[in-house]
Amino acid sequence: MQPLHLAYLSYEFPPHTAVGGIATYTEQISKLMAARGHAVEVFTAGPTNSLNELIAENLIVHRLQVNDRNEFHQVIAAHFAERHREKNFDLVESPEYQREGFTIQQQFPQLHMIIRFHTPSFWVKKLNKTYQQHTLKEQLKKLFGIKQYQKENDAEYLFAKESKYWSVPSQVMKDVLVEQWNVDPEKITVLANPFQPTTTLLNIPADTQTNTITYIGRLEIRKGLIELTKAIPLVLQKHPAAKFRFIGKSDRGPGNHKLMIDYMQQELKAYASQLEFIPPVPKHELENYFAQTDICVFPSLWEVFGYVCVEAMAAARGIVAGNVGGMNDMLHDINGGILVNPTQPEEIAHAILHLLDHPQQRMEMGRRSRQKTIDYYSNQLIVETEQYYQKILG
Repeated sequence: MQPLHLAYLSYEFPPHTAVGGIATYTEQISKLMAARGHAVEVFTAGPTNSLNELIAENLIVHRLQVNDRNEFHQVIAAHFAERHREKNFDLVESPEYQREGFTIQQQFPQLHMIIRFHTPSFWVKKLNKTYQQHTLKEQLKKLFGIKQYQKENDAEYLFAKESKYWSVPSQVMKDVLVEQWNVDPEKITVLANPFQPTTTLLNIPADTQTNTITYIGRLEIRKGLIELTKAIPLVLQKHPAAKFRFIGKSDRGPGNHKLMIDYMQQELKAYASQLEFIPPVPKHELENYFAQTDICVFPSLWEVFGYVCVEAMAAARGIVAGNVGGMNDMLHDINGGILVNPTQPEEIAHAILHLLDHPQQRMEMGRRSRQKTIDYYSNQLIVETEQYYQKILG
C-alpha cells in the first residue's frame, strides 16, 4: 500500500506522560507504523513545548506544554492545524478518553478521525463502584435516580458519536459500547493492540523454577487485589515455599484503608516473610522481574486489553488471568494460561496451585503464548491495522 500520513493524538506518551496503557499503545502503534514506511506524527503533552522532534525514521513527536489534561484538546489544536496544512494527514486517531481530539474534530469535520477506545470514563466509574453497590447510600441513589449515568450528558460519548470510525482492542469493549450506548455493532471494529516485544523478553528461558508468583500493575480494587489477597493463604498453606511479589503503585484500599497495600499487609501479616512489595519500576527493569518469576497473576475484575499480560506472554511466563476482559481474547484460543472467575478467590488459588504443581504444563503454555506474541501481536496485527486504515480511505 502507498505510505500514509498519520496523526496520533494522545496526552499520554513516554517519557513525560507515560501514565498507563494509552501511552504504551500510542508508542507501539506509532513506531510500528513508522517502521512500515508511513509518515507518522504524534501530538502529545510535555513539561515544555518541544515540536517537530524526530525520534525515529518517519516518526515525529510534538510535545506541547499542558497544565490541565482537560485542556489538552485545545492546546494541541493550533499546532495540529499548522502541520495538517503542511502534510495533509490522511487519518487522525484520538482516544475516546477525555475526548482528546474534540477541538480538531470541530475544526476539521471532513478529516477521517478514528476514535480508539481504551476504557471510557463512565465505565471506569462503574467498575470503581463494585464494592459500593450494596451500600445503603448507593441503593438510595439508584432508587431516586441521583447521579445515575446518562450517555446524553457524557462528553466522551458526544465526542465519539460524531465520528464514523470506532475501533476497540477487545471484544468485551465492543460489547460494553453496544449495550451501554446502544450502538450499531457494525460501527465498531475490533483490532487488538499491537506489541513489539524486546529481545530480552523473548530470550527469557521458559523453564524457570523460582516458585515466585508476580502481580504487576496498580494495586487497586478493580484489578482484583481483594480477591487475590484472599487467595494467597490458600496457596501458601499448600506451597509454603512459594513467594508473592507485587510491583506497582498502591491506590485507595477498601473500607477505611487509605491504601490497598495497607489492607493487604494487614490481611496477610501471618505471611509477611513470603510477600514483597516493590514500587513502580521502569519498563526495562520489569524484564528482570519477569525472569525471576514462574507465574504472573492478573485477576482483574475487568480489563480492556492488559499490556502487562502480553508482556508476560512474550516472557513465556505461566499466567493466571481474569476471564471477563481482553485477556480472555489473548489466552483462550491458544490455551496460553488459566482463565478464572476473578471474583472467586478459591478459583484463583486453585489455578496458581495447578501451575505450581504442573511445571511442564506451565512451560508449554508459556511457549505458546510467546509464539502468539511474535506471530500475531508483533506482525499480523499491524498488517490488519493497515488494511483497516485503507478500508476507511476507500
